[in-house]
Amino acid sequence: MFAAYLEWLPTAAGTGNILLADGEARVLNKLFAADEGILATGFAARLSVFLENHIGLRAHYDEVERLYQAVRTGRLEAPLQRDAVEGIKRVVHDNTPAVFDESVPPVVDETAKPVPEPPPLAPEDRPPPDPNRPKPPRDPIADVDPKKSRNYIFAAAANRIWEILLKGKDVPTAIEGWHRTYEQMKPHIGPIIDWLRAFTGG
Repeated sequence: MFAAYLEWLPTAAGTGNILLADGEARVLNKLFAADEGILATGFAARLSVFLENHIGLRAHYDEVERLYQAVRTGRLEAPLQRDAVEGIKRVVHDNTPAVFDESVPPVVDETAKPVPEPPPLAPEDRPPPDPNRPKPPRDPIADVDPKKSRNYIFAAAANRIWEILLKGKDVPTAIEGWHRTYEQMKPHIGPIIDWLRAFTGG
């Protein structure tokens, strides 16, 4: 998780992806909350500070707030269809770099990954409560489900790719592979757009 966070954290203009870095931080917070009673105190303290710093960093990125506003108001609980997700991933990989930039597949792959679900600790493994132990920081947007946010980012990205393909599908063969990519994506994009439409209510 830390490696993925650092991979996506923007370090200069045009690098990284703050939405994906934020997703990794939210998963870390979720795992921390599940295991807070058994993590080494020193590690837990550093993890808490790290997450607090990330929460402060969000304020500098308007797109994070826009994403979570969309996820909070989303009307759909059902996840994306996995076969459609895998189909979109295949099309993107098969047509990179001919049609898609090298930066596109990693974003598609990241948002298509399942969010890890921490198993609850058995009562016999849970130590007695200790008010002095470091705890996960309170997240002001804790009600936003990381699964929903990943699904939404994937669906929005796939929808944007489809819009671009629609605009160029009838362009003469000057753009090699464009029409082929459109035809490959066509069977998979329907369920993604239906999900996005149901999620946003229109």
